Amino acid sequence: MIWPIRLIGCLLMTACLSLAGFRKASALTQREKSLFGLCRFAEELGLRIRLSREELPVLLMRTLPNGAVYEQGRAVFEESMHLNTEDKELVDELIDSLGSADADEECRRCFLYRDLLEKRRQTAETEQSEKKRLYQMGGVLTGLALSLLWW
Repeated sequence: MIWPIRLIGCLLMTACLSLAGFRKASALTQREKSLFGLCRFAEELGLRIRLSREELPVLLMRTLPNGAVYEQGRAVFEESMHLNTEDKELVDELIDSLGSADADEECRRCFLYRDLLEKRRQTAETEQSEKKRLYQMGGVLTGLALSLLWW
C-alpha cells in the first residue's frame, strides 16, 4: 500500500534533480549568448563613437545589449545574463576607460575589448560544449540513483 507514495516520491525527486541539471546547462548557454551580445556592444560602441556626435551616456544606453542598463556611470546586468564577476569587470573597465582619449583611440580601445570579450565567449562556448551534457545527464542520473536508494 505504501508503494504508490514511494513511486510518486521517486518520480518527484528524479524530476527535481533533472530540472536542476537542465537549468545549470541553460545558464551556460545563456552566458555564451550574453557574451556574444557584449562583443557586439563593444564593436557597435566603437563604430558609434567614430560616426556619432552623441554624448557617451546616450551611446552606452543605446548600445548595451538586452539585460544590461547603464546607471550612474556603470553597467548593471540582470541575473538572467549569467555573467560571472570577471565578465562584468571587463565591461566596467571598458566603460570606465571611455572619455579619456580622442575618438580614434577610443575606437581602438573598444575593438580591443571586443577581442577580449570574444576570447571569453569562445572559452564559454568550449565550457558549454564540455559541461552541458554532463549537467543534463548528471541531474537525471543523480535523481534516478537517489530514487533507487530511497526505494
